[in-house]
Amino acid sequence: MPELIEDASNDLSGSFRLLVERLMAHLKELDRQVRELETQIQRWHRENEASLKLAQVPGIGPITASALVASVGDARSFASGRQLAAWLGLVPRELERRKKYPARDQ
Repeated sequence: MPELIEDASNDLSGSFRLLVERLMAHLKELDRQVRELETQIQRWHRENEASLKLAQVPGIGPITASALVASVGDARSFASGRQLAAWLGLVPRELERRKKYPARDQ
């Protein structure tokens, strides 16, 4: 992108060049903030027993484990793993399942 701005032969106006430069600076700042937040999440993850346990599951890394712990809290408040999965949107909700498969509940 810097090459595009610096190339005087591409007929870009000065105001457009300034706009692109400002957008690039903004993107760099956002990238810095993302790295900072990821560092904080990693630090929190290393200090949280539940997050560390979740990260042992294949496909779940520190960010996902931390997000699960932060959003779910105490998983014991769910009657079953299926209820937790439904709350997360990973399986159909119980009511939806009963409508689709009424014979299974009899």
